[in-house]
Amino acid sequence: MPTRFGNAVRSFEQHPRPRYGFDGVTIWDRVELLLSDAEREVISDARTDVAFFLNGVVVLSTVGVVLLADALWHHAVVLALAWVYLIPFALAWFSYRAAASAAIRWGSSVRSSFDLHRFDLYNRLGLRTPVTDNEEREIARAVTRCLLYSEPLPDHLRKIPTESEDT
Repeated sequence: MPTRFGNAVRSFEQHPRPRYGFDGVTIWDRVELLLSDAEREVISDARTDVAFFLNGVVVLSTVGVVLLADALWHHAVVLALAWVYLIPFALAWFSYRAAASAAIRWGSSVRSSFDLHRFDLYNRLGLRTPVTDNEEREIARAVTRCLLYSEPLPDHLRKIPTESEDT
């Protein structure tokens, strides 16, 4: 991505693909349902921080443009005070940097959620627990294809019910 913020978001969206074989954006809604209240709160706080700082970028940039337009329209720019018109843009830049840092924190929580809850997802979908990395990638790809394209999950990936589960 061409921006620091875009790279931060893209990195946690794509985290589960090379590691497990999941499409992160597709699977996230299911993993999010498996989170505890405390985990949800951590992610919600991080997402709120991102939204706050991005809103700050928009508001501060808008204020800067309006101030400049007003000054130019009314010919009120005094060269000695011209730096004052740059303050909103400088604050917007700092807000953008804070948004990128908040996105990195948000991404760390999302990555951890995939790492900790993928086996719960397999179990809830009635799939066997993978033993090897290749087996996990096969299961994760099948889950992604099932959720994206409505392909049925292959029978050989399903969990074999034990006698205690049959009764």
